[in-house]
Amino acid sequence: MAVDGGTAPTQSARFGVLYDLGCAFAARIELDELFPFVVTKCREVFDALGASILLHDPDRNELYFPFVAEEDPVVLARLLALRFPAARGIAGWVLSKGAAVCVDDVQSDPRFFTGIDHATGFVTRTLLCAPLRTHQGVIGVIQVLNRRAERRFSPDDLAFLEALAGSVAVAIDNARLYARVKASEDLLRAQVGALRRDMAHRDRFQEIVGSSRGMAEVFSLM
Repeated sequence: MAVDGGTAPTQSARFGVLYDLGCAFAARIELDELFPFVVTKCREVFDALGASILLHDPDRNELYFPFVAEEDPVVLARLLALRFPAARGIAGWVLSKGAAVCVDDVQSDPRFFTGIDHATGFVTRTLLCAPLRTHQGVIGVIQVLNRRAERRFSPDDLAFLEALAGSVAVAIDNARLYARVKASEDLLRAQVGALRRDMAHRDRFQEIVGSSRGMAEVFSLM
């Protein structure tokens, strides 16, 4: 793969990466498989220290982490429990505006929400953030944090994340639909199983009553 400055792939190479990732997303219909794959690939493609997905909970109007790649159990628990108002932070701004943003100095940005860094001990310096847009609207955001070797993100990085976010959003939407269909199928199977057991129980009862000696005498008298 050709590189720019020794680390960043060229635009044509990134289109190839985008195609490969799109094919990989299509093959992952379980959210538990999709989220870790996306986070890992984002770190690799952008040569970044961190990447994350934040989804919008419309009922509570909050942002939350559906998946956290963290080995420290304390930090993991904090992030999984962390929720904040959907209007807060750079992520909240991207969610509401539906526009991607590149921030070179996160700590001095008035939109920055410090709660995540406080929970993890991670220091966010530079950031890319793009909306996850589906036909139902913006369902969340995807973030890439801190280029390695103190390098800043470029406009090409931001454009690529926007393109990538489109594929990720469709993959999440498809995975959610699959989860709903699977849940409906499991419920239907349970209902059919219960109905079959009930019918079998009734059939056995009728067989016991109808073939008993007392009922045979009744039928004979009739």
